[in-house]
Order: sequence, then C-alpha cells, then structure tokens
Amino acid sequence: MKKHKKKSGFTLLEMILVLFALSLSLILAVPYAKDAIIRYESKVMMRNVMQHFEYVHKMTIVRKGIHFVTFSGNTVEFRADLLRPSPVDTTFVFPKESKFVHYKRFEFSTSGTVGPQTITLRTPTKDYAIVYQFSGGRYVIEEQKPIDP
Repeated sequence: MKKHKKKSGFTLLEMILVLFALSLSLILAVPYAKDAIIRYESKVMMRNVMQHFEYVHKMTIVRKGIHFVTFSGNTVEFRADLLRPSPVDTTFVFPKESKFVHYKRFEFSTSGTVGPQTITLRTPTKDYAIVYQFSGGRYVIEEQKPIDP
C-alpha cells in the first residue's frame, strides 16, 4: 500500500496576501525615508557651510580682506569679490527641496564683524535658523518645526 506524503507549501492566496502587505508597507515607508534623506543632507550641508563660514571669518581677520556671503534659493555662495570670480570662491548647493526663506547677502568687514541677523533654511520637515549674534561672527543654529506657508 502506498502512502501519500502531504506536500507542504504556500497557496496562491497566501502569497498574494504576503506580497500585498509587503507592498503596502513599502508604499507607506518611502515618503518618510525621502524626507529623512533630505533632512540629513540639509543638516550635513549646513554643518559644511558653517565650517567654511568659520574659516572665511578667520581668514578675513588675518588677511584684513572683505568676503561676501549670499544665501539665496538653495545655495550659499562665499565670494571674495562681487565683480570678478576668484579662486577662493565657494558655492554650496542644498537639496532642491530645501530653500532659504529670504535672499540675504552680508559681508565680513576687516575686523570679522557680522551684524545681528537670522537666516532661515526651510526643509520639508524642519526649519533651521542661523542666528548671528552681536559680537564678531558668532552664531547659533536652532532647529524649529516648520511653519505652514
């Protein structure tokens, strides 16, 4: 007498349910992952910009020169002269979903002084405010929840 072994495996319905659950979880997770990537890139870029800001600030004091910093759109531009390009000019480009709220340009004087002001970078999930204080080129970066436009 032959004994039939029961074959084990997944039915078509079980496979469809598993694939449906997996695809649903991916559909829900992708937008959060994209926002997290944008937030991370903006934060790293902000750190790089502020490191370059400190470098330019010190070089302005040491060399007694003038530098200009422009915040516009999603770029930050450091220039030694507004009329001609220079080898020390540097431009930082943030992700396209991030942007500076207002166009701002300021200059470092030969003493390295930057006037008090606030520059806001808006990302999809957070706002970053660079607050320049009264003395020298000191600044503070504050993270804020975004304000609905």
